[in-house]
Amino acid sequence: MVLSFAQRYSALAIQFASMVLLARLLSPEEFGTFAVAAALVTLANVLQDFGAGNYLVKETELTRPKIETAFSLALVIAWPLGLLLFLSAPFLAEWYANPAVNEVLRLLSLTFILVPFSTPVLALMRRDMQFGRLYGVGVASAAATASVSISLALHGTGVTSLAWGLLAGSLASTVLAHCLRPGYLFLKPGVSHWAEVLGFGGQSAAIAALSELGNQAPSLVAGRLLGFEATGLLHRATATIHIYRKGVLDGLMPVLLPAFAGKVRSGISLKPLYLRGISYLTVIGWPFSLVLALLAHPLVRVLFGDQWDAAVPVIQVLCLLGVVTPFIHLNRSLFIAVGRIDISLKIQLIVQPLKIVLVVVAATQGLLPLAFALCLPPLLNATISHGYLTKLLDYGIADLLQAGRQSLAVTLLAAAVPLAVIAALGAEPENSLLALALGGLGAFAGWLTGLMVFAHPAKTEIGIAVSRVLPGFVRAS
Repeated sequence: MVLSFAQRYSALAIQFASMVLLARLLSPEEFGTFAVAAALVTLANVLQDFGAGNYLVKETELTRPKIETAFSLALVIAWPLGLLLFLSAPFLAEWYANPAVNEVLRLLSLTFILVPFSTPVLALMRRDMQFGRLYGVGVASAAATASVSISLALHGTGVTSLAWGLLAGSLASTVLAHCLRPGYLFLKPGVSHWAEVLGFGGQSAAIAALSELGNQAPSLVAGRLLGFEATGLLHRATATIHIYRKGVLDGLMPVLLPAFAGKVRSGISLKPLYLRGISYLTVIGWPFSLVLALLAHPLVRVLFGDQWDAAVPVIQVLCLLGVVTPFIHLNRSLFIAVGRIDISLKIQLIVQPLKIVLVVVAATQGLLPLAFALCLPPLLNATISHGYLTKLLDYGIADLLQAGRQSLAVTLLAAAVPLAVIAALGAEPENSLLALALGGLGAFAGWLTGLMVFAHPAKTEIGIAVSRVLPGFVRAS
């Protein structure tokens, strides 16, 4: 877990620095153009390995023929998808009346060539929990993406600098993965376990496709109905609140499935692990969302400049997502681990079509109504998931409330100083850097104090992590 989070925080630091620089080199309209193209590519991305990676992670008895079958499935899915995206780029650019969409899409379609070669080896690293190697791969990919994007943006390449950066990152990830885990570059095509891989992969791909369709629908719809500047503002707002996802969840998720699957294979109940996970996610997600809503204006001014001021109210509305999403993030890995991936599919079949309808209707009313609409589907997802999980894990609503009780107290204490700063300096302070520094440091101090005062379970985990990383310091203290 430490290595997984180290990867995410290292990559996040690189991405964050590049985001700050690129926000000053590219306009909201250029970011909007990239957001639309990236949304189209992401919809295809979720199908590119057809669940082959998760199949390799969860499979109880893994053999070379099964790996070869997963590779073959990724190959026959990813390459035709990439070709289709490449050929359809001009028509999609015409649909959005933006020629730059064509060039960005064609560049991003080249990443599909690499997918079949990276999927098996990265999945095997996850399965064997080789997160030290995954750390190297993730950081190298982020560094390549950032350096290429910034270099090209400085030379006036514009929106395509972002596409070239992602292509460079994908290439770096694939090459380094095979250097660190050799022996899987030249896998033979195989079909001996075709039905087995397809059975799992079909459901996994359908879940991922539905989920990403819902995730990317706001950018796609906004690009068509609200224009590319509004789409750029939505993209920036979403990227800002996703600092929590990138900093916490992306470090947690690679560990969850192999950890849950290992517990199931050992016959250990997942109930305590799930409730503890809820407690940890809420004590991070809730304070982050509330503090971000309070300090949104000074944060945007300091990081991105005043050209992004219109994104502030969108960020504040989307912070409502932080109340609900901690009750969603563990669910997909848990359903897969207990052999009930079908439940995830049922939930997505209900939630995502509703989300798309809400997005289309709300977008006709403006950007803020669209942001409010995005807060409703996660609530429905959490409600339905809870109904299934109470039966699978045998817990009640009282257990869930207990898991979040201490997190709520910590959240209120973390928000005390930022609230005082905003009351003293105003919601749009003249000195944004001072407000952000005082509010941010005060929030962190309040959060740490809350962990100690209310004896939150995360306090123990932090102590364990520190004792392993800095044993000498802990003994001395």
